Amino acid sequence: PLRNFEPRIRFARRSRSLLLGCWPDMAGRAAGTELSQEGVRALLAQDAPGKPLPLLYLIGPDDDAAAWRATAFLLKCRAGGFMVAASFLEEVVNFFTAISEEADVSEGGALPVVWKEVAVSCETSRRRRVREVPLLLADLSWPHLVHFRRATASRASSGGTLLAITHEGNAVKPMPGPARDAADEWVTEQLSDATFLEYATAEELLEEPQDEDVDLGDNDPDLVAALRARVAQLEAAQTDWQKLRAAAGAPPACLAGHERAPRTSATDAGLLEEELGAGELQVPATSESATRLRAALSTPNAGDSGTGSSCKGMAARDAFLRIFEHMDDFADGVARRAQLELGLSTQEPGMMRQYTERKIPMKDLKTVQIFAFFLAFQWEECRRQGNRLGEAWAARGLVMAEQFAIDQGRTQLGFLLSGLPDIDVSHLSSRRTDLRPFGKLCAAPWMAAQIAFLKDVDYLENRMKPGRSANQPDKTGDKADDQEEAPKPPRRPPRRPKALADKPTDKAEK
Repeated sequence: PLRNFEPRIRFARRSRSLLLGCWPDMAGRAAGTELSQEGVRALLAQDAPGKPLPLLYLIGPDDDAAAWRATAFLLKCRAGGFMVAASFLEEVVNFFTAISEEADVSEGGALPVVWKEVAVSCETSRRRRVREVPLLLADLSWPHLVHFRRATASRASSGGTLLAITHEGNAVKPMPGPARDAADEWVTEQLSDATFLEYATAEELLEEPQDEDVDLGDNDPDLVAALRARVAQLEAAQTDWQKLRAAAGAPPACLAGHERAPRTSATDAGLLEEELGAGELQVPATSESATRLRAALSTPNAGDSGTGSSCKGMAARDAFLRIFEHMDDFADGVARRAQLELGLSTQEPGMMRQYTERKIPMKDLKTVQIFAFFLAFQWEECRRQGNRLGEAWAARGLVMAEQFAIDQGRTQLGFLLSGLPDIDVSHLSSRRTDLRPFGKLCAAPWMAAQIAFLKDVDYLENRMKPGRSANQPDKTGDKADDQEEAPKPPRRPPRRPKALADKPTDKAEK
């Protein structure tokens, strides 16, 4: 009983005396309480909806240089062992391998450890759900219980390392429902094994004991006679009731007519007239100042939009932003609405490209066209590759691009639908004069290839212009020869001067 205790001498400050006694050592307190088969079954019996899984500590090797403890959660127990969910770490796997090599296959001995890697949804200590985390489901025998301790609230030993289940650097624990579902699925897969069959039956496959013959002894004649008389009395009572009902006849038809009538469903029609516009809402008489205050708080002035003190818009915006915490649901909703709009029976990879071509009004918006088709091709490729996160971001951009097109290029409402924070324009740079006519993210050979392609397209376009007929000669000769062979235009005769006789002179006037 004093195995985890060590003698110590302590100094009592109040009495200024030395105390000699035995206290639990730090290693024993850090290791926790030893477990037994009854203790494991008691922990599982305390399970309740919403209660976390029982926490255990898997004690590693006794070597001080590599001492560690790993968190393990108790899932099931059987007649010959139990099942836990532990961290999927190299130290835990190596430890299970080591104790499996030392297993004793004789009757009552420790069987080799069987484990499987699964992905289970986990949560933090504050019940905040996180993504699925890889865990290790292990089936162990009862002799392996010496390597486990029940978790306690005492401080951990400074010499050992705690190997907890982590997600992005934070300690998490498996959720009870998904963890037990994963364990049940594993048991179902291994039902051919007699060890896992014990989990399904919850008991050891033993032969049922035969029923022993029970000596009833001699029956009391008086007791038998009394019981027979009582049975005859009860049978006679039923016969008398049937005779009385036959003599009374059928009940009158009009009896309890109101109670037997079918009841109409009770509906609250107090506001029915108001909803149909047939009546006016009767507002209780209040003071004029209270009425004006209520009107000012509920609705802003028409000439001063956006100055109301209502918080409904802020709450609605926060609720909208929380949608993007579950990107898979958001992507499924966008794809489902596109499928319904197109009238398709299945969601093909090219569905968003078809929706972009047929349903988004962006014929006069070249920039929106390029942006939307780029996102549509991204959605198609992510759907083919099974990239759920990329598909969700492509759907997020398509929602924004569609609103850009509906608003004829205005970006305020569309950018709000993206759920992104506002852009800090103070850090943006304007266009500067540079000798490089292309971006710095683009490699020079990439840009050279595009320019060469555009030149070839322009050349072919000029050659294929329909402005010249087939019989027209080619004008590719020397310009100097053309000027010499061309006939000279005739010279224009000199202009005749105007006659002066028609105009009166100064002498004639005199």
